Amino acid sequence: MDLYIYENRQYLPPADLAAEIQSLQEELIDERERHLRTLADFKNYRRRIEHDLNTISGESKRNILLSLSDIADDLEKALQFANETNQLSVEWLQNVQNKILTLLKTHGAFPFERADKLFDHNMHETV
Repeated sequence: MDLYIYENRQYLPPADLAAEIQSLQEELIDERERHLRTLADFKNYRRRIEHDLNTISGESKRNILLSLSDIADDLEKALQFANETNQLSVEWLQNVQNKILTLLKTHGAFPFERADKLFDHNMHETV
């Protein structure tokens, strides 16, 4: 009987080579299926994480923009009641307001300015 040496271990050849080959083929198929399931699970995990991050990012952006719109509204009220004698303060408030409005517009938040236009709940969001 021949003795096989693999990684410094001695092995006897299997008694039934066909059965051993069949067993190894089945193990290979099982391992391949396990590998494919793991890859699919990882793809699903990645998609779920990306979706969650996009959701969190969108909510965070929305909260910041809502806060900025409150500040813009306060500045608009301050400008309405500003004393024209202190022109420097009025100009400063207008500059700050313009910067905030520009920032809001660059992120897709536009003021609802027309009083004659009806509110459309599909298009507008109340704050």
